[in-house]
Amino acid sequence: MKKHFSYLPYAGIGDFAYIGCSPADEPAAAAVADILVSRGFRLSCDSCGGKFAQSPAALAETITHCSGAVVFLSEKSIESLAFRNAINYLLSLRKPLVCVKFGEFQLGYGLDMQLANIPVIALGSPEETAEALTKSGVLTQAMVGEGMEKRKFNRKRNYIIAAMVAVVVLVFALYVGSMIRERTSAAYILQNTNGSKYVNIAKYSDEGIAAMAGKAVGELDLSGGTFTTLLNIKEVSATTVNVSDIPSNVALWPLAQVKGIEIVKISQDQVIFARDLCNAGITVVVEH
Repeated sequence: MKKHFSYLPYAGIGDFAYIGCSPADEPAAAAVADILVSRGFRLSCDSCGGKFAQSPAALAETITHCSGAVVFLSEKSIESLAFRNAINYLLSLRKPLVCVKFGEFQLGYGLDMQLANIPVIALGSPEETAEALTKSGVLTQAMVGEGMEKRKFNRKRNYIIAAMVAVVVLVFALYVGSMIRERTSAAYILQNTNGSKYVNIAKYSDEGIAAMAGKAVGELDLSGGTFTTLLNIKEVSATTVNVSDIPSNVALWPLAQVKGIEIVKISQDQVIFARDLCNAGITVVVEH
């Protein structure tokens, strides 16, 4: 359903009808107005207080010169002073008037008395409502003619705004994503481990070894991790390194380059690969 009236208020010298509603009811009123215009009726539509509302002076001029009027009554619209003023002015000028009512509700603000003798149509589908209005006697054949002009909505501007919002949302999402990745990275989590007695980096794999570069710890635990190489472990200082149950195709000799290394813990299937460590004077302990 359209959000705003599609046509500019009629500005010619022929007979025309005034259609008034509240901003909240404009989508429904606009749908009915479009059908009436398609049938040739000249209309001056106004959402009292809405985005494209007529100025008080222009509205007074419209009501003064209209040949009949339709107002859309709802619980929301009757709360609007501008809307009630438009009805009062129509009644004071004794303009032919018909009301379209949204559902069942009690008219307040004195409208129940003011509109007691005014015909009321229950809002149906846009087609049904438009048909009922054409039969109400308020919309006459004298109002049929040319002169209605389409409102030019700035759709390009709306697209630009939507695109800008999408870009902002995307940038924010990327920022949040980068922050999450940073806060869950090995480099971030292991940044304050220098001097620790025990650090387990098994779940970080090769990234964990890189994150420990330049740090000194008591025991560095790699057991069970899915490491692909230990070449970068030479940048780490550790007294003990546990490499039990890491993939058997990972060479162990780089452990001899760990600064301060004294003990290497391995699993049974790694014993045959630990000769270089023993030759380097490192104590090899088999974990069971």
